[in-house]
Amino acid sequence: DPERMNEALQFDGFRLFVERAKQRGTDLRIDKASIPGICDLLFKLDGLPLAIEMAAGLTDVLSVREISQSIAECLDAPTGTGPEDVRQHTVSATIEWSRRLLTPEAQALLDRVSIFPNTWTLEGAGAVCLPGAGHAQVRDLARQLVDHSLLFTVRTRHDDLRFGLLQTTRQVIARRAGSQSELADSYLAYCQRLIDTARSYIDAGQESRAYELIEQDYETLVKALDLAFERAPEQCARMALALHSFWMSGTRLIEGRTWYERLSNREQIAPSTRVSVQIALSSLCILLGDNAGASRILVEAAETVRPIGGFELARVIGNLAVHRDRMGQYAEAKEGFELCCRLFGECGARREEAQSWLNLGVVKLRLNEPLSECAELYRRALICARSIGSASVEAKGCSCLAHLELKEGRLREALALNKQGLLLWLTDPNIPECNLAMLDLAEIFVRMESFEAAAKAFHIAERLEELSHAPLPSLHRDRLDTWGRLAKSHLSAADWRSGQRLVRSKGFQEVVTMAIRIVEAGETEDA
Repeated sequence: DPERMNEALQFDGFRLFVERAKQRGTDLRIDKASIPGICDLLFKLDGLPLAIEMAAGLTDVLSVREISQSIAECLDAPTGTGPEDVRQHTVSATIEWSRRLLTPEAQALLDRVSIFPNTWTLEGAGAVCLPGAGHAQVRDLARQLVDHSLLFTVRTRHDDLRFGLLQTTRQVIARRAGSQSELADSYLAYCQRLIDTARSYIDAGQESRAYELIEQDYETLVKALDLAFERAPEQCARMALALHSFWMSGTRLIEGRTWYERLSNREQIAPSTRVSVQIALSSLCILLGDNAGASRILVEAAETVRPIGGFELARVIGNLAVHRDRMGQYAEAKEGFELCCRLFGECGARREEAQSWLNLGVVKLRLNEPLSECAELYRRALICARSIGSASVEAKGCSCLAHLELKEGRLREALALNKQGLLLWLTDPNIPECNLAMLDLAEIFVRMESFEAAAKAFHIAERLEELSHAPLPSLHRDRLDTWGRLAKSHLSAADWRSGQRLVRSKGFQEVVTMAIRIVEAGETEDA
């Protein structure tokens, strides 16, 4: 559409590609079908003018998709612009020329850091690539690579410096570096330390700090899983289990399920570890709406852990209860949550115990039991979550209490509690749980006759569902669709589409911030 065309044409790289392709006399069409593919190609080329010249010069013999798929081979293609300097005949030649200007030590570091699939820290470069070198030596070599424009640097919001390779540079260097099998052990050891650090943060109640660490090094950790899957399956399984709560937060649910499915059939993994993998897999299956798969896995896992008891049994019972809640078997779900509350309490697993209190309150509400009993469970969970510093459990507790206020018709109180939950989810994301708050917000705004705000909440809910790939259970989906239809009936078609465009392509942080602003506007209007 015109909006996307205008947005694309604002970028110099996009205009350069189109201009050079036309000079080649190609019939490349620039429209809504081709723009995403061109943008993807430019991303892979890092927007480098020389690389763009090269890619555009191939459009008379290859489609944009074919160029993008064979980018490594294209780096050796002539640019088609006929530069006099032989160093610029191809992108590969340019990068190789820059590399030869380095000292042998810097060349070795450049070849080795291509093992990192994304950005890395100076500490990571030293630990994996130069384990015998001192910090100062690694720092000076990295500075040489940055000075020659072979590495780029980026700062995190905490002002930590990270290093990275442009994709084009990575392609050329990776071919020279080969398999890098000699670095596998140091790479796995470094990633294990990252995971252990993240685990210590979670155990200390600092979930947001753990997830931020994992997010920064996620591609690095996934590559470690790939390396360990064949070399050390038990270590691979334990690393994947350490990522469970991160995956459960709605970040890359499908990828997490795929890993657990692969690991659940590995005979080299210890039986106790395999059971933990099955339990983790069942959690993701439930979130992804695969109730049949979750049921099959949980029945098998229950038989294995029942004689053992303890924490793993509580996890199985808890997941079975969640599954039964999803299937509408509320009485059985209530019984399961009551049992796992007791078992988690006996194990001293306070976070899981608090989560179970919330789940028990939710299912008691479905059974039309007294609201006061549900509220007591929610408040108990909130106190526990605050004492252990679990922002995600506290956020869910706020959301649960907000739902009770909504049922009682206290819309202003419901808005305030939902806002508390959203602010917490900004620091400690849990996309599926946050999405349930959007459902309540849509209903609140319809009842307040703020239909534009209700429509925005509806669109945000759909975007969150899209981001996590976790479909809302039918019970919640029916409610959301009801409030969405009511909001839509009070808006023009143009206003409805405008709301959809507002959230299109937005990330989790952006849409949650948007939701908070909508709530704040609603609070002002209500006052």
